[in-house]
Amino acid sequence: MRIFKRYRCHLVLLLLLGVALISASCAGRSHHKSIDEDGYSNSVTLHLDKMESLLERGKEARLEGAYQKAEEHFKEVYDNNQASMKQRAEALFELGSVFADLRNPNKSYRQAIGYFEKLLKEFPKSPLVDRTKKRIKEAFKFSK
Repeated sequence: MRIFKRYRCHLVLLLLLGVALISASCAGRSHHKSIDEDGYSNSVTLHLDKMESLLERGKEARLEGAYQKAEEHFKEVYDNNQASMKQRAEALFELGSVFADLRNPNKSYRQAIGYFEKLLKEFPKSPLVDRTKKRIKEAFKFSK
């Protein structure tokens, strides 16, 4: 009992330090990122992160000249009804960009214009509308 009184301040500090360390280690974990045994996300947050990742991978593939892979990534985002409207609109814009890319040996201005017009029709309030209209004009110009 005497020892406890003598080192009480030290014990309290040690206890507080332990609580702080446990709190810090748990702070980086989020219940939003749980995944079940099949590898599927149990949360919307992780799902949206996956859509962002697919968009980024599609952009990288297009820059590397892997147009078919880019198309697959963008279609996967657009076709996923759990992707946000912003992500789906961006996927359509990127799909149009894939087919309008001058370096793409399978470029198709008709398909590009189709994707761009689909974006304007389905997402008329998207921040991409102005850029999309410019891309349509460019695609028409190159298709002649």
